[in-house]
Amino acid sequence: MSDVLLEQLIRDFVSLRKRVVDLETAGVRSYGCAFLAYNSVTDTNVTGDNVEVTVDFDTEVFDVGNDFAADVFTAPATGTYWLYAQVLFAGLALTHTLINSRLATSNRNYYYYESVAQVAYYPMVIAALCDMDVTDTARIMVNVSGGARAVDIYGAGDLHTYFGGYRVS
Repeated sequence: MSDVLLEQLIRDFVSLRKRVVDLETAGVRSYGCAFLAYNSVTDTNVTGDNVEVTVDFDTEVFDVGNDFAADVFTAPATGTYWLYAQVLFAGLALTHTLINSRLATSNRNYYYYESVAQVAYYPMVIAALCDMDVTDTARIMVNVSGGARAVDIYGAGDLHTYFGGYRVS
């Protein structure tokens, strides 16, 4: 290989590396992001009396980009994200009438409402395609109304209550 060609390859490499660093500094990642976390232990008596709570997701399955922490996803770059969650409720009584789940992002809220019946376990699923700006956050909020604060959010070693997402564009 000639010295001229080698020098050109080195200049091209340095230029490319500078562009990658510039993109990373601006919050653009070449590898994207994805996460999945779940609640590993049942949280007891957290709602039921119309109190809204942030759902606990204390165990990560994966977190590509390290953008999920303390029950909150933080967008690493401006873009469109597919976010989804399932919350498994336990301890619903006859008096409990409505479950409200909210995918709360910095830009807007996505709601799902469900009338409830007395059952041992009741799953609630919410998903949305969300526009997020760099450093915007997303979390899952729930509230059960109509009775006493006796409703649990189920957690276990398997994924019964979980929150995940990934960047679409």
